[in-house]
Amino acid sequence: MIMRGKLSILLVLITVFFMGLILPQPAQAETRDYQVSSDYDSAEEKVYPGNSAHGYVKRSSDLDLGWTNSEIDYYMVGIRFLNVDVPQGATITNAYITFYPDGSGDDLCNLIIYGQDSDDTVEFSNSYFDISTRPKTTASITWSPDVWTSSDVTNHTPKPTPDISSIVQEIVNRGGWSSGHNMVFIIDDNTSVRKRSAEDVDTNPTYAPKLHIEFTVGAQHTITAVAGPGGSISPSGGVTVAEGTNQIFTITPDGTLGEAIDDYIKDDVARIWCNGKALVVSPGNGCRGYQPELYHHPGWGLCDQ
Repeated sequence: MIMRGKLSILLVLITVFFMGLILPQPAQAETRDYQVSSDYDSAEEKVYPGNSAHGYVKRSSDLDLGWTNSEIDYYMVGIRFLNVDVPQGATITNAYITFYPDGSGDDLCNLIIYGQDSDDTVEFSNSYFDISTRPKTTASITWSPDVWTSSDVTNHTPKPTPDISSIVQEIVNRGGWSSGHNMVFIIDDNTSVRKRSAEDVDTNPTYAPKLHIEFTVGAQHTITAVAGPGGSISPSGGVTVAEGTNQIFTITPDGTLGEAIDDYIKDDVARIWCNGKALVVSPGNGCRGYQPELYHHPGWGLCDQ
């Protein structure tokens, strides 16, 4: 049975780690814009079944969207945007990618856009199938670009995709997504007759693909997480948590406290409630004898749900 003496140690530990909660800020609309800035953040994968070049990934001077002029093969395109500053669980209200024509095209072009279904993404390599083997979002958007004229090429006319907010929403809803992670989009052919050729960072960085995101976030709460002598907590300092979302803190206790944390962690996760807002603490170890009914304190609670 857990002793109440040890419980008081846990109370001290929690109140030291979580020093305060600032009044929430109201929901607000925000906008973010990003642009491909590195040769390693855009690539083409050759789709040519039965040919030795099938699956070959390369970085190119432009991005070929859809079937090539040979009509027997095409490129699947991957583009990556760095440090996307959108909070986990934000509500995406609008999003699109803008391309700039590198060549004219007036034949039918049908494309389908996915996101990479990952918490974070790495740059593209020259490894075969590095684009097609990446996990894709369930959400996808079809796009049939209009005619791209020689005047569009000369004037760098922007060519935005349809709204891809459902794709971005699926990514930022992932439990492991965090503001500042990198986001990849995959553009595949969808029964085109001819391609559209877009500018890339290699030859004209100013007109490399751009990502635009509009979103709202719920009320924001700032938690000040501070470790006492001999212990540590990550993240620490002022940590902003959106209304209705969880924040994971990794705690390393002072060794002199023995197993005070262990005794109140079940299945590696304990949920601490601060003024009715759930915070998830995951120190990475297990426990025995969990008895939440022993712990009651105004504004604080510990539960397993």
